[in-house]
Amino acid sequence: MDISQSLTGLSLVALLSACGGGGGSPPTTTPPTTIQATILALESSGKLPTLDRSASIAGPDANNNGVCDDVDAYIAGQGYTAPQLKSVQQTAKALADILRVDTSNQNALRASDLSLQKSLNCVFSKFPDSSQSAAVIKNIEKINANTKARVEAYIKYQIAMNGKVLASPQGDTCE
Repeated sequence: MDISQSLTGLSLVALLSACGGGGGSPPTTTPPTTIQATILALESSGKLPTLDRSASIAGPDANNNGVCDDVDAYIAGQGYTAPQLKSVQQTAKALADILRVDTSNQNALRASDLSLQKSLNCVFSKFPDSSQSAAVIKNIEKINANTKARVEAYIKYQIAMNGKVLASPQGDTCE
């Protein structure tokens, strides 16, 4: 199992936990309106990124770079070096693409996975250590899959890719 397969499996668990699928009992004392107000207050303060929560899997993309505007804004605010920024944007685009891939099309699945693997390899080459790279990737995965529809699309992709063995890209895979 390579690093990206391990990250993908771990990230799915993190996504489900972040979306209430972690198996814990739901809160019974806090009404939803209070939770929504708390989230909005944290977003307004900048402690949480302001994310698109529309039903659209693609989300708004004003500059047509393949990455949702909210994800672009989050990435831009992280203080990455120019090479790190490009690598993270490449990963964000690859992750956005897998949310939209036709999971019944094996060629499309392979192409999306290859793009994702290249982007992950690129991130690992641009950050000083693997734990920092893994954390960056995990955050981008969570930010990309921030709605029920996006989590469901991500899970559908994971199921479609289950058991498939693809070669990990070698060399410089940065775009």
